Amino acid sequence: MTYSLDLEVRKSLDNHLLKIGEANPDSINKKLDISDLDSNCHYAEIYLSVGETGGVNSYPKDRSWVEYFLVKSPKIYLTGTIETKHYQYGIWIKTELDKGIDHNEIISALIEEHFSKNKVLHLKEDRVLAINKVYQNATIILDRKTNRLFNRVFVDCTVSIDNG
Repeated sequence: MTYSLDLEVRKSLDNHLLKIGEANPDSINKKLDISDLDSNCHYAEIYLSVGETGGVNSYPKDRSWVEYFLVKSPKIYLTGTIETKHYQYGIWIKTELDKGIDHNEIISALIEEHFSKNKVLHLKEDRVLAINKVYQNATIILDRKTNRLFNRVFVDCTVSIDNG
């Protein structure tokens, strides 16, 4: 399997994440409807950023930050002529401290739900990206530099290719 497959997997997962919520004029600023989960707030505004970056000074201060990236597993499993490659898609959710832990947990849960288990995303050459497991960590307080609550959502997925 080649680098192009890894890139295709990342782009497919990125594109799926970008479909979450209501789009603002640019696709990296979104509104999530949280009215069913939070009676005090109807929408959560999020800012989507590819990769975990150190440029937090350029992030909008008035909304939550969602950073996402692909982690490739070094293991490739062979079963007969079927080659299976494992991936983990990491999504970091960083919310304003004054909105509380519940706000972070709601956004994290909506993202987790967006990547539902057993979902498949179709790739080129009739390949399928299978989402096997989606889970999150407990919210923790981020460092004082950003003054944000931090949570992680993980998406474990695989691509199998028949080399027969």
